[in-house]
Amino acid sequence: MNYIRDIVEISKSIEESRKDSLEAQEILETIVNGLDHGVAFINNEGEIVNSNQKFEYIFGIKKKDIIKRKIEEFLPFKISSLAQDKTYTGTIENKEIFFSIKRSKAF
Repeated sequence: MNYIRDIVEISKSIEESRKDSLEAQEILETIVNGLDHGVAFINNEGEIVNSNQKFEYIFGIKKKDIIKRKIEEFLPFKISSLAQDKTYTGTIENKEIFFSIKRSKAF
């Protein structure tokens, strides 16, 4: 019967970890949404997996219409590689933009 107790303990531990992860995600989202810069998180295929409110405002598109789209759809230049940290500049609606790729193990 110890295995049932072990399973219950493991389940409780997993649930606690899930709650902690959700709380950390909410805190991070609050911080990123408070930035005065547009931020988009991009996966290795160049698809946007998340963005902040400023990014939505800059491009005039709601998050639900941004997710899973290629970042290059929004930029006036092509990205040579997502595999390395790199900085780009360009112009959107007569405003100079600064675009920086930073690799993260999270995605």
